[in-house]
Formats: sequence, structure tokens, C-alpha cells
Amino acid sequence: MSIKTQALHYVKAVDHSIIAAQHGYTIAEEALGFAELIEARNTVNEAVRQDYLRGMLETARRGEENANIALEKFRDVRKTVSKVKIYWPMLYEHILTQ
Repeated sequence: MSIKTQALHYVKAVDHSIIAAQHGYTIAEEALGFAELIEARNTVNEAVRQDYLRGMLETARRGEENANIALEKFRDVRKTVSKVKIYWPMLYEHILTQ
């Protein structure tokens, strides 16, 4: 694979990790908001709390999905780079002797 292709794969992995981090940040903010809803038990009904919790779970699911995609893409790039490191000295020697 070309350097350009590997760089593009790496950029896509970074993109997915950024999206996963954004979901993680959103979950943290929503957890704080949910804690406030729990504290305001007398003023917020159970249906509102349940809707809020369902939204948090969906955000967490999307974050996990993007984190797994990023992990797989980083793993693929690492495998390719490892192969290149192994074969590069032989390729370099071949180029020098041509």
C-alpha cells in the first residue's frame, strides 16, 4: 500500500476517535444533567427522566461504535506499518543495487 493510502487510513481512524471522544464528552455532560434531574425528583416526572436516560444510552452506543471503528482502523494501520518496517531494509537494498 502507498504512503498516501496509509495516511488516509490513519486520518479516518483519527476522525472516528474524535467522534468517539465527542460522544464521551456528551455522555459526561448528560450524566451531570441526569444527576440534576434525580435531585429534582419532586419537579420532574419519571417519563422525562426515562427519556433522558434513553438518550444517554443511545449516545453511549454511538460512542462505543465509533471507538471500536477507530480501534480497528488504528490496528490495521499499525499492522501495515509493521510489515513495511520488516520489508523496508530489503527493498532499500534492492533499490541501491539496481
